Amino acid sequence: MWIINGYKKIAERGNGLLFKIPRIESLSYRPLEIADFSGYNQPYHPSVLFFEEGFCGYRYWMVQTPCPIDGLPYRDRWECPCIYYSEDGIRWVTDPGVNPIDDLNPGEIDNGDFFSDPHLVYRKDTHMLECWYRITHMNHNDSQEQHQYPTWIIRKKSKDGLHWGEREVLIDLQNPKSLDVMVRSPAVLWDDNKKIYRMWYVDSLPSLSGRKIMYAESRDGMTWSGKAAICMDRDIEPWHIDVSLFDGRHHMINYTLSGKQGLHYYESDDGIRFRYVKELLRPSPLMFNRFFRAGLYRSCSVKAHDGMRVYFSANDGRKTYLGLLAGDDLKNMKVMSINCNSL
Repeated sequence: MWIINGYKKIAERGNGLLFKIPRIESLSYRPLEIADFSGYNQPYHPSVLFFEEGFCGYRYWMVQTPCPIDGLPYRDRWECPCIYYSEDGIRWVTDPGVNPIDDLNPGEIDNGDFFSDPHLVYRKDTHMLECWYRITHMNHNDSQEQHQYPTWIIRKKSKDGLHWGEREVLIDLQNPKSLDVMVRSPAVLWDDNKKIYRMWYVDSLPSLSGRKIMYAESRDGMTWSGKAAICMDRDIEPWHIDVSLFDGRHHMINYTLSGKQGLHYYESDDGIRFRYVKELLRPSPLMFNRFFRAGLYRSCSVKAHDGMRVYFSANDGRKTYLGLLAGDDLKNMKVMSINCNSL
């Protein structure tokens, strides 16, 4: 066994060195070009909404959090929610005065705190765009080791996508009466018929093992009920998920933390019992010249103006990116380049 483990460590170290070698970008797939306030221009963790009739002049709206590899003073410092908009979902723009819509103060940066896991929600009844995300206080100045640091689910609202209200605390995960011990990668939909928020999320134990995908409902985002474990037709190790609803079915994209760490697609009629469909994409050192060679992460599906799309997080070992899968349905997707003639 020790021989096998030794070979694994050598292989992992070799892949790490391999991924530091620059790609030949002129011969590679091109990711989306998205600048951010950090200056590193390394987008990550997208949540995208499509409006057939447009919202404030644009059909596509996105939130993402920069997550620059080797970013200083620490990588997570830049993981602040940033808003973008687009007419075609390919060329994304923003107002320089908008981003980030929330930022850390000097004391929080000194403490090693960070935001994470943004998700866009649109309420048709109020015509409001909502950005849900998390803040975690790391206590870097505290020598005591912790497995799970204090985290809150927070929200900001906007009527135009440019001007955002004050930060609201929705869930205090330190409260004994909280929805759960952890809410990771919340995927939230507003049900305009029932007037409720529907949220899927990944719970997390201090050991980071034994995770489940959970579901709950709320009228105000603060008081939750109907908590239930999602039923999957196969064992998975969820980490970051997205759930969308269109064509009468729920569509889940799960980034799997174990194994090949790929993106897996599931669908459901009721939002509780999900069936596995297929793996959409996986990273591999064999795809040496691709921007997703080293890893994937949280991704989201959208029914777009020209078919189906999955916006996915990726990295090549040097930088992070947002890529695009496109096709006529989620069972038939391929990686696209932003300068592809078919887009």
